[in-house]
Amino acid sequence: MARQVAEAQATVTEQQISARETLTEERTRLRAEIEQLRNTADDMANRSSTDQNQLNSLLAEVTSARSRITNLEDQLTSAGEQTSEMTAVTSRMQSAEEELRRQRVANSQLQSSITGERRTHESRLDNLERENTALNSRLRQAQSTLDQIAAATRVLNPGTSRLPDTTQRSRPPATSSRSPSTAGTTTNAGRTHVVTEGDSLTRISMLYYGTPTGWQDIYRANREVLSEANALRPGQQLQIP
Repeated sequence: MARQVAEAQATVTEQQISARETLTEERTRLRAEIEQLRNTADDMANRSSTDQNQLNSLLAEVTSARSRITNLEDQLTSAGEQTSEMTAVTSRMQSAEEELRRQRVANSQLQSSITGERRTHESRLDNLERENTALNSRLRQAQSTLDQIAAATRVLNPGTSRLPDTTQRSRPPATSSRSPSTAGTTTNAGRTHVVTEGDSLTRISMLYYGTPTGWQDIYRANREVLSEANALRPGQQLQIP
């Protein structure tokens, strides 16, 4: 039975390491895609600015052409010899207006393209975030399974020493928002922990020992005040062996 538990622990640890590596790769790929998206957006913004400058230049040219037409019309009032020049200017104005129209159409298409690409990247980002959430969930499930196996081993083999915590070799122990110095007190008789809302024996074991597998020791040391392992009430004082 102990061998099967050890094999199960090794399997869960391998799954956890593999899932963590996959998560790291996904996060790296996500950052790369986000950076690429930002570069693409900057490039499109620059292209849009260039097109806007061209439009402004064409508008200035159209305004100048219209001004020249006005001057020519004033001159034609006194002399009809400048008809050919006015025709040429009118043609240039029409060409400029046509170019302006084409630029406006191109700018509209560019804006539509930017919007479409942005939506595509946002959709891809949402998918990656969902995958990231799923990977985190798998990691938590693997850790929970490992904790349950370790607790079951302690129950089935109460006379054996505490099993080594394989999770501590794969990653640093999780830090708690409360330290032992704030959760309990130390006396000559040993450490005392004051139970707060949400506490459990495995959580207290993690707080003091850095592993959830010490909950049996805490339970045995406090059998007089605990009717069962889950009978914790805020305000209780537990001896920490």
